Amino acid sequence: MVETKKQLTVAFVQSTPSIRIYKLALALKKTGKYKTILLSENNKTKIITEAFNRVIFLNNSITTTLHRRNKLGKFLYKLYRLIPLNIPLLLNFLSKTRNRIIGIRFGNIIKTIEKEVDLFHAVTEPNIIPATTIKNSSKPVIYDVYDFSGIRYGVEKLNTNELKLEKFCLENSDAISMKFPEWILEYYRNLGYKINCPVFNLIDYCLPDFFSFKEKKIDRNNIHIVYSGGLSPSSHPVKYCGNNQYFDILQQIIKQKIYFHIYVPPDKKLYSDYYELGKKNKYLIVHSYKSQPELQKEMSNYHFGCCLNDFSKTEHTKLFEETSFGNKTSTYLEAGLPIIVNEKLKLNTEYIEKYNIGFKINLKDLPKIIQKIDKVNYQELKNNVKMVRQGPFNIYKNIEKLTNFYDKIISNHNS
Repeated sequence: MVETKKQLTVAFVQSTPSIRIYKLALALKKTGKYKTILLSENNKTKIITEAFNRVIFLNNSITTTLHRRNKLGKFLYKLYRLIPLNIPLLLNFLSKTRNRIIGIRFGNIIKTIEKEVDLFHAVTEPNIIPATTIKNSSKPVIYDVYDFSGIRYGVEKLNTNELKLEKFCLENSDAISMKFPEWILEYYRNLGYKINCPVFNLIDYCLPDFFSFKEKKIDRNNIHIVYSGGLSPSSHPVKYCGNNQYFDILQQIIKQKIYFHIYVPPDKKLYSDYYELGKKNKYLIVHSYKSQPELQKEMSNYHFGCCLNDFSKTEHTKLFEETSFGNKTSTYLEAGLPIIVNEKLKLNTEYIEKYNIGFKINLKDLPKIIQKIDKVNYQELKNNVKMVRQGPFNIYKNIEKLTNFYDKIISNHNS
């Protein structure tokens, strides 16, 4: 039986804290039943840390220097993107070295704090983080999969170290939480992975604290579409990053005199083609990246959000394309925007069609997107967006499902 306590303590472990765990931690705190701890390598933003009762950062000069947001890490990351995945011997060595350092540092902290923790919620990627948590904790560990490393390009493309780490996590965690349908795990089971733990579907829900909404009408001469999410520079290899390169996509849209907004890091050299096109064509508007919820507030001025990621030129697996589902969907809903989605993104399309909160399109039909927009009942879509984010996608109305799952995992572990 679970020990009776006034509050249980959940420790989130992630390399760089994400909006996903911020929302979870905040919702847990508001139940009054949970205390939350964050153990992380990097402090992303102040808003992230405010959701937690306690925050622990490694502040390790070696691991942070090798992180891809810093100069050396950025150089190595670019080098990695330029070298075929099957021959990065130097980078594999550096990855192992970095993993050993993280393993020791994270492992020691986990052993120290586990006395006050009832459950660890460890998030990918990289898999060294949850693997270290599982190895060093006597308390139950939930393996939260934001993306499967093996499914991205196929397990046969993973380096030996990452392959072992992901397999270890899948086979040895006390439970798995993920935004994907449970059947996706058959990919690994068919390869002989022994995955027998409980599984919980945990999508990126909407946070009411981030809600913004403006009543809008469609004027054919003044339509605004926005893309918010990872945007890879055109200079990065298409076979790895082409799904997040929107330069060709947005050109087809702005030709129809539709305004297209993007949010990019303030690096005009890296994103020079976007900035140059924005100077020449008023229908492309390039914004500097904004933090949430300022982002949702500004995006509420537009008409549609979009998920038009194109995997046709990349080496991603078909399964990754079909189940790819980022936090941008919730971000658009928080901004009050209906969503236009590439029909090949099947998981995204299922949600869009189920709740009638946007429409799908074949990328071949992008030159005619204005005609698709003409046919939609925009007011109905806007009303549905408001309903969905307040109901089925509202994290506060779904958090009890997660706490019940926590209780089950803790009880199973202690029995």
